[in-house]
Amino acid sequence: MKNILALLVFIILQILFIPLAIIGFILVAYKQLVVSKNLGVSQTAIEIINGRWTMHIFGLRDDNAAAKLTPVLPNTSTFGLWLVLAPLYIYYRISGQNRWYPAIAEDGEEGLDKLIINRTVYFDRIINRAKGEAEQFVVLGAGLDTRAYNDLKHSGLEIFELDQAATQQHKRKYLQIFGHLESATLTNCDSLTPRAPDKCGRSAALSGKRPQTADSASGSFVRQIPPLPVTPAVGHSRTAVACFEQASVRTMQISV
Repeated sequence: MKNILALLVFIILQILFIPLAIIGFILVAYKQLVVSKNLGVSQTAIEIINGRWTMHIFGLRDDNAAAKLTPVLPNTSTFGLWLVLAPLYIYYRISGQNRWYPAIAEDGEEGLDKLIINRTVYFDRIINRAKGEAEQFVVLGAGLDTRAYNDLKHSGLEIFELDQAATQQHKRKYLQIFGHLESATLTNCDSLTPRAPDKCGRSAALSGKRPQTADSASGSFVRQIPPLPVTPAVGHSRTAVACFEQASVRTMQISV
């Protein structure tokens, strides 16, 4: 009976919210594409944190850092997201289930519509298995990833996030509002040796070399990052996670 009621309410609200959902979609897209471009920061990073915020709101994954960070970012709009997601959220609150979106697909049934959600869950599982054997956690192309600012900050891992300087400055600015900055060392691509000409970590970490990297502000080092094997994942992205024993410090790397 509860599910039937939730479905009826959802259908009514979904019809009523169509104009509002269009406005919300335009608002989110404008901020992601236009505002991000004007700020000189990654446009795709917003998709990740929007997905993490949505998972938190819908009870799929606790992410207090994303819940705090997303509303203050100038290049996304939680108001716009609410206009799009409100009928689905009401359905979730009545039924206690996530029926369509957001939802975690079964293994082997993943699709592009749930790419961010399933990729997040997939990485979480691997990180949870590997973190007990690692001393460092290095996020290549970290963008607005918030793992370092939730439970992982209590894991005892030395955490480093690598990305382009503009993206790191943007993230650092808004993390400071919540006092989360001490959880990880944010390292600019310019600090990589040899320097990666395009994307942070791709030429250096995937080349088979073991560069030393340093944060120009803190002087902290990611010690001897070993070569990172690349494996295909859901969708068309190339991602990898590994825990290496051959390095002087056991380093778990994740490319997001």
